[in-house]
Amino acid sequence: MFSKKSISIMLIIIGVLVVFIAGLLLWRNYFAAKMAAQNPPGAQTGEAPPSSIEAGKKATEKLIEETKNLAAAPGAGNIAQVITVNRVNGDGTKTPEQAVVVAPQSNPISETTGEVLTRDGSAAVANGTRAGDADAPLQSAPIDAGKLPPSSIKLVINPDSIIPAEFTVSAGQAVVLSVNAASSVEIFKFDSPLLAAVAMGLEPRQTLVINFNAPTIIGEYVFYSDFAGHRQFGAVGKMIVQ
Repeated sequence: MFSKKSISIMLIIIGVLVVFIAGLLLWRNYFAAKMAAQNPPGAQTGEAPPSSIEAGKKATEKLIEETKNLAAAPGAGNIAQVITVNRVNGDGTKTPEQAVVVAPQSNPISETTGEVLTRDGSAAVANGTRAGDADAPLQSAPIDAGKLPPSSIKLVINPDSIIPAEFTVSAGQAVVLSVNAASSVEIFKFDSPLLAAVAMGLEPRQTLVINFNAPTIIGEYVFYSDFAGHRQFGAVGKMIVQ
């Protein structure tokens, strides 16, 4: 049997623990609300004008030219490559087509259309499908970001931030996005269902690449880390399509 004094001490300890836990929960909710106010959900405002589509084509042409230059450089190895793919037509026939690959196991980018293709090159990827599906943009093998084309976008995820917190692209352009996990596991995602398949899981200090065509709807597209509450701590940013 516990003495009255022991019971009193136990009740005091339990009370202190309850107050402490309640305080933590209140702080977490306050912090999450503050971060949400500082980082409101992205908003899309409509189809891109022809000038934005044209800018996207020019940005893609520049990326392809940069990749071809890297592939032709001495000692390029199998990092950047120019390959031939077979696009499957509506009638089932195949058309040979040149494409560039910026990183091992990343999706090729068509020189003809500027589309990011499935790994086998048979069709354009689907940004809005389920992450990891065969027709989704797929993450590359680990890579040194310094070996990527100069116009690629490079992000670093910390548990409480993403650096840079925003970047701008033109509608429809082929985007080469490298993401580095600075110190812990990270899960990179976009909020918008238009980019549901653009996702990566990273080990600590790992850099991966994913290629995709930017949406043709202009506006802001929020991205974040979906690991262990990192979004609530500030690991969030936005891609601006203009």
